[in-house]
Amino acid sequence: MNKARLQFERVKRYYERIQQFGGSDVAYDDLLAFFQNCWHLKDHVKSCLSSTAARQVEEDVHAHRALRIVADIANRSKHVTITNVRDDARITHKFIHVYDGAHAPPATARFGITLADGSTYDAHNVATEAVQNWEAILVRHGL
Repeated sequence: MNKARLQFERVKRYYERIQQFGGSDVAYDDLLAFFQNCWHLKDHVKSCLSSTAARQVEEDVHAHRALRIVADIANRSKHVTITNVRDDARITHKFIHVYDGAHAPPATARFGITLADGSTYDAHNVATEAVQNWEAILVRHGL
């Protein structure tokens, strides 16, 4: 298996982890790790291709809003200051659902993302779309 597919498998493992919708700090860390690994996949994909195909991957990635959001969230979580902002995506909300009762499950959380234009997205929906976008890009480039 090539480096791109190995990294994509890692992305999918983090994607599975964030489907638990936990409300803890660990769940939030897993969400950020998903975004970081999802964005880092671009470097792995480009390393498997010619320079011409790698430039096409850049264009493919930036054509998908979900992947631009992934880039902003990943870079914000890794760097104190970011200079290459795409849609100025930020995780701005945490919606906690608390269950009541003796046999209630643990609290769950959903995270909201806000862009510079004021539009909002559910982080888990963005993650789902990003995985689908990457799958299409990998297939398009024969990876």
